[in-house]
Amino acid sequence: FKTDGCTRFPDGTPSEPRAWQMCCVRHDLKYWAGGVWDERRQADLELKDCVARSGHPDVAELMYLGVRMGGTGRFKTAFRWGYG
Repeated sequence: FKTDGCTRFPDGTPSEPRAWQMCCVRHDLKYWAGGVWDERRQADLELKDCVARSGHPDVAELMYLGVRMGGTGRFKTAFRWGYG
C-alpha cells in the first residue's frame, strides 16, 4: 500500500496543514484495494463526509467532485480505483 496523503491536493489549510490528511489516507487505502463501482462511490462519499466533519464542507464538495471525475479506473493513473 502506498499513499501520499491527498494526491495533487493540499492535505489541509495553511493554519491546519494536515486538517483532512487522514481522510485521504483512508480513501487511498480503499482506492488501492479497489472493488466494484458501488464500493468506489461509497469510498468517495466517505471521503467527502470525513473532510466535511473536519470543518471544511466546501473543500469536501470540491474533493468529492475531483475524485469522482479523476479517480475512475478508465484512466491509467497512479491514483485510480484499484491501483494496488
